[in-house]
Amino acid sequence: MPYPIIPFSRCGRRRCLVEAECTVSGGYAKIPYFVEDRSNDAELIRLLFQDTLLTTGMGGPLSEQPDPSSLHRVLDIGCGPGGWILEAADRYHHMSLTGIDISWRMIEYARAQAQSRGLTDGVEFLVMDALHPLKFPDASFDLVNLRLGSSFLLVTDWPRLLDELLRVTRPGGIVRVTDYVTIQSTSPAYNRIIKMGLCALYRSGHSLTEEQTGVTHELDRLLSERGCKPVQTRDATLEFIAGTVGGQHLYEDILTQDLGYVFGHSFVADKQAL
Repeated sequence: MPYPIIPFSRCGRRRCLVEAECTVSGGYAKIPYFVEDRSNDAELIRLLFQDTLLTTGMGGPLSEQPDPSSLHRVLDIGCGPGGWILEAADRYHHMSLTGIDISWRMIEYARAQAQSRGLTDGVEFLVMDALHPLKFPDASFDLVNLRLGSSFLLVTDWPRLLDELLRVTRPGGIVRVTDYVTIQSTSPAYNRIIKMGLCALYRSGHSLTEEQTGVTHELDRLLSERGCKPVQTRDATLEFIAGTVGGQHLYEDILTQDLGYVFGHSFVADKQAL
């Protein structure tokens, strides 16, 4: 099974923490998201698996923070079914946590999970499009979290979104960005899927090159240009081995991705070969 290599960085005037965690206009059609219908149940299930993989693999929701007790107001961008927010709420009872997502389905599920786990105090989920101005006043949060933004952000979207994240982060606060760098596998079938995915992301405007996902290697520069000092990065490796719980979660994540419309029959055949 594959094991992504993950960086992570952080910056601060507002300390912009850019975490790159494990991690997809030319004449090509724009692909707005890995799965076009973000409201379907299969995508919700996939994001639940993904939440577990990333949060566990990174050692927890805020494992890099030396003093989480100093963080009181936290925002999660593109929260999906709310896994990261709920994990943080379980661990850090002093925090006021807000998750936003464009999908009503994701937000409804996250709210139901918060209710069932008794985590409604200090936890809020809102429907909001991160590609539009965020509906929060300036300096509203101590930490703003964004994971795997390359799945819905075009390369040209990043500067404007980072400006918005900095606007709603208090001076001295943290912007935390997590994304894939590279993915390697011992599976030939999965390596072919990876290659097709990188090509599709590049051609659809989600990546700068066909060799790497997103803009992870440009985040230092983008944050520095916006006055973040210092920008800190951390590399992390997530390893998923066949026959383990983590390996099974990754396998389920792959199986629930409906990418045949992007990659065609070759992708379907390779997925079946895993």
